[in-house]
Amino acid sequence: MSLAARQATDVTEAVAGSSHPPRISVRNLHKAFAREDGEVTRAIDGIDLDVYSGEILILLGPSGCGKTTLLRALSGLDSPDSGTIKINDITCFSASRRSNVPPERRPVSMVFQSYGLWPHMTVFDNVAYPLRAAKVAKAEIQQRVGEIIATVGIDGLEQQYPTQLSGGQQQRVALARAVVSASDVVLFDEPLSNVDAKVRDQLRIEILRLQRQLGFTAVYVTHDQDEAMALGTRIAVLDQGRIAQLGPPREIYEHPASAYVARFVGTVDEMPATVTDRSAPGQLHAQTENGDQWLVHTDAELPDRVVLMARPERWIIHAERPEGPNVLAGEVNAALFLAGSRTECLVRTAIGLIRVWAGHGRAPSEGERVWLSVAPDDLLVFAEEQS
Repeated sequence: MSLAARQATDVTEAVAGSSHPPRISVRNLHKAFAREDGEVTRAIDGIDLDVYSGEILILLGPSGCGKTTLLRALSGLDSPDSGTIKINDITCFSASRRSNVPPERRPVSMVFQSYGLWPHMTVFDNVAYPLRAAKVAKAEIQQRVGEIIATVGIDGLEQQYPTQLSGGQQQRVALARAVVSASDVVLFDEPLSNVDAKVRDQLRIEILRLQRQLGFTAVYVTHDQDEAMALGTRIAVLDQGRIAQLGPPREIYEHPASAYVARFVGTVDEMPATVTDRSAPGQLHAQTENGDQWLVHTDAELPDRVVLMARPERWIIHAERPEGPNVLAGEVNAALFLAGSRTECLVRTAIGLIRVWAGHGRAPSEGERVWLSVAPDDLLVFAEEQS
């Protein structure tokens, strides 16, 4: 079995709970910063995390949530205050043992947001740098650099300098340098944020293809939800230095653990409501501020004050009032064509504007009176204090 195939099997089994050891293990990690005004920010607040062989773990969250600080702690660029970090079963940081392996000795490679290329070195020399630092034989350097440059699609640019390249080409050089040394753990710090949308889409595919081909394990920081969904084996959504939810992309999107996660991962329409009936097992009735009654299927224990949420693609638009629960009357305020996939309708209702994603074949016109409905299984519900 190939390395990539073996590691793909490892991650499937390990995440499912088998005995395979993690490539990266973080335990009770803390890191705080003191601001100029004296207030302390807990960038990493007691994180426990395992990253398994062959997976791409995404660290997702808004600015200031701690994702970049966690990545820098893994790389050795930042020193945590307490806790432990193991990579490939090597203790890279331990507060109790007072050990902290420097970045250059950790078994990881890193791809930076700003590329991090040596401006005075050619493409070939930039990619070859980690091999020369490891004193690899000249003939092997020539072979490995040539192979990886061709793999990432920058062959023919070997003698160019970084300033002569586009942003997308520079990022390919940085990616080649990170994987040329055959490191099986690669850290990505928002590597696609400085390139345009089309190049970003191409590079996502390149990263995924390389990861499948070479089988490396990756920790990838981003605030881009589409990027997280496209690349991630699992996603860790961070909130104020803690992991708010950890799971596969579909689970994070369809079953968010909190209102915070629901809001950050994807788009939601929100409706404050009061629970009016919870007598039937697995469901509750709630009333919104305009008096409409809503049926939600849930087993969660919730207070009387809640917030209902619906994804835009879960709403169904009707020309006439449909039968059944969860129906809302409205008027199409705007219909925005989103190239290639859908029309986003903004529907004005008694509880405010509702966003609805409709297929182009059934999208209503602006000013049209419509009815909206959403299935009880497609409504999310959380305690109001989480909103």
